[in-house]
Amino acid sequence: MQQKTQKELAFLHDLYIATDWGERFAELVDEHVKLPKAGRALYVEAGTGGHALALQARGGQRFTVVCADENEECLVLARAKAAALHESTEFQHENPEALSFADNEFDLVLGNSSFTLPGNSRQALAELVRVTKPGATTAWWLPTASSFGEFFSIYWEALLNAEADEHGADIEHLITDLAGVSDLERWAEEAGLEDVKSWMSIEEFDFE
Repeated sequence: MQQKTQKELAFLHDLYIATDWGERFAELVDEHVKLPKAGRALYVEAGTGGHALALQARGGQRFTVVCADENEECLVLARAKAAALHESTEFQHENPEALSFADNEFDLVLGNSSFTLPGNSRQALAELVRVTKPGATTAWWLPTASSFGEFFSIYWEALLNAEADEHGADIEHLITDLAGVSDLERWAEEAGLEDVKSWMSIEEFDFE
């Protein structure tokens, strides 16, 4: 199988991931995260920028969003969207586990870890907290073990029906590698966050 280019992955992200997957997390953010009246926000792993641009429009002229993503091709699509909307959003290539920004730089930090490998989640969180100003909000979202249990149960059954149950150990690792909500809350407190709150939504994905 030929590996897809970063450009192809960016277009696939915009067509499928940002919609059916990303919008579910975005709804939780929109419901629970209050935007500051003015200042700069950082959106880490902003993808092709749809949600970040919506926040920019909602925040008004005194509010600026800086979008960061590992895939430069995603940022190219995001810049094109911003130009079409005449938004002042900034874009730059960043490693979410080693951000180039200074400590205590942003008035709001948004971190999308919905595709971050479980083993890298704590370092990504530490970076989000590091660049957040004292007293400001850090918002972080990712799938948890509790919300994915039903998916893996169905997947296990499908493996058995396909007589591919030799991959059962791999599925078990996928289940156990995901952190639970209580683990994430503890990590947030250990990273230095105060007044930690969490919200969870159980989602269903229906396909033909």
